[in-house]
Amino acid sequence: IDRQITGQSWATVSEHTDARESHRIAMYSLKGGVGRSTATAAAAWHLARMGQSVLVLDLDLESPGLSASLLPPASQPEFGIVDWFVEDAVGQGAAVIPHMSARAPMAQDLPGDVWVVPSHGADPGDFMAKLGRCYLDLPGGAGVEAWDRRLLRLLSVLEADKAPDVVLLDARSGFHDLASAVVTELADTVLLFAIHSEQTWSGYRLLFEHWQRYGVAERIRERLQIVAALIPETDRD
Repeated sequence: IDRQITGQSWATVSEHTDARESHRIAMYSLKGGVGRSTATAAAAWHLARMGQSVLVLDLDLESPGLSASLLPPASQPEFGIVDWFVEDAVGQGAAVIPHMSARAPMAQDLPGDVWVVPSHGADPGDFMAKLGRCYLDLPGGAGVEAWDRRLLRLLSVLEADKAPDVVLLDARSGFHDLASAVVTELADTVLLFAIHSEQTWSGYRLLFEHWQRYGVAERIRERLQIVAALIPETDRD
């Protein structure tokens, strides 16, 4: 069942017909440890230095860490994305929104701003139990609201609240549903982090062939950019 759901989620690509002021950029990699989260933090700082207002979401829910590098413990908000999913399931999501983002201290002297939405709040509580309840589809007035639609709803509310110029979405690695929701549904631009190895190219080959097989490659290909990850100090060519 999990394999069937994963295949279906990667085979659907949104059209992005909504009128938004912000530009959403997904940071995605097949494997962890390629510097994706570090690059996300650096990009946020760079954009804020250019006077942009940046909203950063730590969507690597099962391997959180980006928000910890951007927010010291004293700056962590009360709640995070996992907390919102849990509270939204019982109709309390709106109460969490004002308490799940914080300004990153690194941008305090910059012309722009960096707001960070962590995967969990300052007191994560029973994080494992909460995490298991994130991927729930909820009954709604027009049927069932899938969990990825709930994620889109959360992002739309956060954008309305913070009015960012740019949204950076640090996605989960691999072929999980959470990664597919960010890459195929939320982002305007998708940065695919890669190192020059057969493991990397064979993985992306699987993804690209999947998009071709389901007829959505032409819909998403203009959003994709390859990023060379972990460039060494020497032998850069």
